[in-house]
Amino acid sequence: MPEKKKTEPRTTDFMPTAPVPESVPGAREHATQLLADVQNLTHALMAQNARLVTPPASASVVLTQTNPKVRDDVGEGLEALSFAIYNPNDIVLFVGNDGSDPALGTRGGALSVPRRSMAVFPLFCRDLDIAAAPADLAAGDARVWIFRYETVQAAFLGAA
Repeated sequence: MPEKKKTEPRTTDFMPTAPVPESVPGAREHATQLLADVQNLTHALMAQNARLVTPPASASVVLTQTNPKVRDDVGEGLEALSFAIYNPNDIVLFVGNDGSDPALGTRGGALSVPRRSMAVFPLFCRDLDIAAAPADLAAGDARVWIFRYETVQAAFLGAA
């Protein structure tokens, strides 16, 4: 049986394996700059990949008949590139994003979240206002969960 040839471990493609010839003016500086650029891009890509698997920040709010509109105000620096609303209740919710008024429903520019559903919105947000019709809250309070993502998520609407 023929003997298997041993393979040498490969160096990464962006690491220089031979000295840069001095005969080309500026070649060493160019190669050094290229290496630095590739290393910076590699670190940026690794940081981006780490954010992709970061779980969302979550919070819950309670809507009542006397307080049917609640603001989830996280302030500066806690913006999200996407957000999700989990509505396990038997009521329709309206979500105002950064100034749209959920009390006016979709006429006020608010997004709607159907009863017993989860909705993911690939929209930038800072402050979210969540509201329901006071008549819908007559049967009892409604707890709603809010998830804020550091990265853009795919739009989704599903039954809970």
